[in-house]
Amino acid sequence: MVLDSWSIVAVVQLAAYIPAACLAIYICSVHGFSKSSGWYYTVTLSVFRIAGAACQLISIDNKSTGLLEAVMILNHIGLVPLMLSTLGMLSRLADVINAQLSDPAISIRYFRLMQLIMLLGAVFGIIGVESKSSSGTSPSAWSEEWTHACHGRIKESPQDCVLLVNWDRTRSWLEFSQSDSYAELLASLGSHSDVPVVCEVIDFFRDYVTTALSSHTELKRVYFPPSISQETRRAVWDRVRHLGTTVAYGRKFQYRYPYLSTPSLGWIEGNVKWEGQDAVACVWVHKWKDQEAEEKFKTTERYPHMKDGEWIKPLTLDLFEQGLRDLGALGWEECHVDFDTRCYIP
Repeated sequence: MVLDSWSIVAVVQLAAYIPAACLAIYICSVHGFSKSSGWYYTVTLSVFRIAGAACQLISIDNKSTGLLEAVMILNHIGLVPLMLSTLGMLSRLADVINAQLSDPAISIRYFRLMQLIMLLGAVFGIIGVESKSSSGTSPSAWSEEWTHACHGRIKESPQDCVLLVNWDRTRSWLEFSQSDSYAELLASLGSHSDVPVVCEVIDFFRDYVTTALSSHTELKRVYFPPSISQETRRAVWDRVRHLGTTVAYGRKFQYRYPYLSTPSLGWIEGNVKWEGQDAVACVWVHKWKDQEAEEKFKTTERYPHMKDGEWIKPLTLDLFEQGLRDLGALGWEECHVDFDTRCYIP
């Protein structure tokens, strides 16, 4: 099970708030569970955070809409008990100050008013989450959740198309995938073909891969054994990313740069098939300027360096592919997509 950034935060929250909940219960047992004291809300804060983190971890395998709504609601109202606890403690401080004055300067009603406002904010937040979930019945309702979308035909098989959508957050995609809008989109994409629509989720690590896609974009799928470690996943990028070019191209030599933009790397979520066996795969996106630039780079670009005391100049492509084999790659396949560069939807 691969943890994304949200799940890692959830694990940290559980490690922090479970002991905090025990400590809060002990303090409340000593000072009392009165809401006016403020200690009561420390227990509530810990419970909300623990419940939210647990739901987040459960959502890794269970993508139900109700569970995702619970995660959003618990995260939204999670700070409310903290603010109420702070107000409770401030009200106790105000009581101490007022007890020393003949004419109380701070009325407890101000604190009650602030508590009411915070509770109303929490209620409206819950209503907002519910409204958003129920109103997302058309793709346009989700336009604020993604930054770009682009499509194009695969050059090697023009009957096949690729649609890329760059989502801002994993949670936004998960909510969309459970909505009627997603079913509507799949039905629309498959309405003119008997071939089923294939959907893949690729984590590009916050790289806006849809930026500067070209009319000759290469998609290279590299397959690895399912047991590949996180260290190897990182090494796939760390060891071969510098092989994209061997020259620092300034404005004067920009015409020699083979890409419209630097290559991107992402990992496909879940297992895929390679020659009938389970595997995991990453996708390299090479945004070539054109076919001529790609062919010239792959056949002439070399990477001079020292190896075993000898100065060698292998082809960059050969070194790139050998680096993948050394990391355990089972194989790869590639295709080129003629992306319509005018179809970006900001």
